[in-house]
Amino acid sequence: MKKVTMIFIIIFITGVSGLLFAQDLSHLTLIAHYPLSFDANDATSNYDPAHLINTPFQGGQEGGVYCTGNYAYDGTPDSSDILTPPITGLLASAFAISVEFKVTEYMVPCRPIIVCGDLWRWVAAWVQADSTVGIYWEDGWPAETTVKYIPHTWHKVTIVYDSTGAGIGKAYLDGVLTDSTAGLKLDLHDDKRITISHGGSGNSFKGYIRNIKVYSISDPNIVFSNNSSHPKEFNLSQNYPNPFNPETNIQYSLPHAGFVKLAIYNIKGQKVSQLINKFQTAGHHTLTWNGTNLHGVRVSSGIYICRIQSGSQILTQKMVLKR
Repeated sequence: MKKVTMIFIIIFITGVSGLLFAQDLSHLTLIAHYPLSFDANDATSNYDPAHLINTPFQGGQEGGVYCTGNYAYDGTPDSSDILTPPITGLLASAFAISVEFKVTEYMVPCRPIIVCGDLWRWVAAWVQADSTVGIYWEDGWPAETTVKYIPHTWHKVTIVYDSTGAGIGKAYLDGVLTDSTAGLKLDLHDDKRITISHGGSGNSFKGYIRNIKVYSISDPNIVFSNNSSHPKEFNLSQNYPNPFNPETNIQYSLPHAGFVKLAIYNIKGQKVSQLINKFQTAGHHTLTWNGTNLHGVRVSSGIYICRIQSGSQILTQKMVLKR
């Protein structure tokens, strides 16, 4: 008998010494990013394009692809799914997967947004009839929560896991904690695909999906990675995508721990946004700018300058926002 499919969106985030953060991904490396704005490509170029089944692109400023709500693997007409290739760089010791979703119609019963794993679903998040998001660990029934999503509104689910400490898992909806479980030992079973509806039957997620992101710890054994746990020089990479809309990723490397300032400026030299202003450990860091200013208001199209300072060293990169 096939198991019920689940909606699920995930992010796993870890910090040093077993600390877990809902929003700070600076201690992880972005290894795959599927914006799903106008194609199925991985923006990091580390992996092959995702396989899209009957999921047309929405286009416009919001982007994303549309899922019909029909399960794609039991012959249901007009079924849809999104299936990534195996994300081989995803390590069970510490990782994160983030997905943005917008529910257009609730499909009875509980339905999945993202499913991590194929035959074995090692973690998931469901949208449920009461508009809450339930978390699903190791192919078990989802935990109940009071945190709710709003139909026809973009949301992001975040699930945090770190097996190096107490095996702690945490899940967030738009930064609000929905679930926390200790003593977990997730087993990926070498099954590192991410899908929307694979592993269930009947109805599936109905709505829009965009920005599937996968993070993991830096590992020099990963073939595609030029990352090292000890960067040799201070570096600010070109943001990607670039041009971008509505958000872009910024990666930088710190050869030594220290106080770091990273801000966005317009071409007049006026500060638009302050993204980092704190002490950080040595290593490779990744963050996302969502195209908003210091007051959380979306900025207009144009050229912006990303400026990072660590000690006396300063680096900049030009970025282009196209609304």
